Amino acid sequence: MNLPTREALLNIEWLTRTRAAEGFQSLLEYARRGAETYGGPVTAVAEALQDLTWACPRPFLDSADLRHALAHALATGSWSSSPSGRHTLWSCFQWYWPALAAAKRAELPARHVPCVPPSLPDLAGLRLVAPLDRAWLAPHHSVWGCDVSPDGRYVLAASRGGHVAVWELESDALIASGRDGEEEVRDCAVTPDGRRVISVTSSGKVTIWNLPTMTVHGTVQAPSSAPAAAYILWRELQSPAPPALEGSPRRWRRFAIAPDGSRLAVAGWEAVHVWELEALELVTTLRFDHGLTPGVLAISFASRDRLVTLARRSPIPVVTWDLSSHQAIVRTTLEVPPVPGIQRALVTRDHRFFIAAGETATIVWRLDNASLVVVVPHGVSGQALAVSPDGTLAATCGGPDEVDGQRLAGVKVEVLRLWSLPELRPLQSWNLRDFG
Repeated sequence: MNLPTREALLNIEWLTRTRAAEGFQSLLEYARRGAETYGGPVTAVAEALQDLTWACPRPFLDSADLRHALAHALATGSWSSSPSGRHTLWSCFQWYWPALAAAKRAELPARHVPCVPPSLPDLAGLRLVAPLDRAWLAPHHSVWGCDVSPDGRYVLAASRGGHVAVWELESDALIASGRDGEEEVRDCAVTPDGRRVISVTSSGKVTIWNLPTMTVHGTVQAPSSAPAAAYILWRELQSPAPPALEGSPRRWRRFAIAPDGSRLAVAGWEAVHVWELEALELVTTLRFDHGLTPGVLAISFASRDRLVTLARRSPIPVVTWDLSSHQAIVRTTLEVPPVPGIQRALVTRDHRFFIAAGETATIVWRLDNASLVVVVPHGVSGQALAVSPDGTLAATCGGPDEVDGQRLAGVKVEVLRLWSLPELRPLQSWNLRDFG
């Protein structure tokens, strides 16, 4: 597959002809390679094409109205002069009507007002909205995990599209992007010595990368996750049924790195694998007995030979394991306030506090006496919870009930909030609409 010229990749007529002759997947591969080579506006085209794959069934993309689709995909967001405009990729699906059967197409106009798409921008003139210039992920969709290297030089992000990207903070430049062949990278983290990056996919593939080049050091496999049917059956057998700590079992991918960077623990449905990180040798497998709840909400090393797991149920079982004897040596529970949809939780590095976030609130407990510290009425979206290395700050990202004093009506707005720990006193907030 020869690399097209930059001019071709920025020409809508060439894009349309190539899609018709070779199919959408080939066009997407051309754009991805072009983004890695040319950058700039070619990246915008590659990102827009990648976003189409999340908005429309792939078989439809070979015959969808590509000009109409790109007009929507490039009308808002980071590459647009109107980042929060009303014409988004998700505001119209009429661009894939040509892919539908003729009989189905005949029914649609009677039920829908025909869409007048925005004007297709000059592709060669696309520029990132400040302050995001040069900070692109390569073709991606949805960042599900991120981290900062201990020396503050690099920022990493794991995406639903399967990339683990590395930016250099001093230059604001993307310097490497790793991809292990799978999509849905659920999380990533940098080892304490700053030499490696750990990422995990929803399938349980754990990849250890060299930082900053993102070459692969090795891979291991997480313990199996529960099939959805097994999780449903387990919940039905509980009496009374536990409150939902939500999220698909395939998304419950939790891992932890020992404080000295020597070991890696990866959780599954009924077990935790512990590996020597450098040699990638399995140290032990900790299996949950019938007294412990399957599914792990959070996992953390207290030391090289002590591991703490917090299970996914209410009240939350907290278990400290001795890795030498492979036994659970301390058990306690945390009472959970009525907060729906708890998906994300972390233990502070000093193991004094446990912080968890759901749809409507964020909660902090003390671990030494299993007591509740505080509940604040601001939840998170998905994986958006972080704690500073010194355990004094927390960050959450979620949708507010109102913006600028006005109630929201079906508008997705995310607010990033910075809190002090452990009392969750608000320090600062940013509306992500302001960043494109």
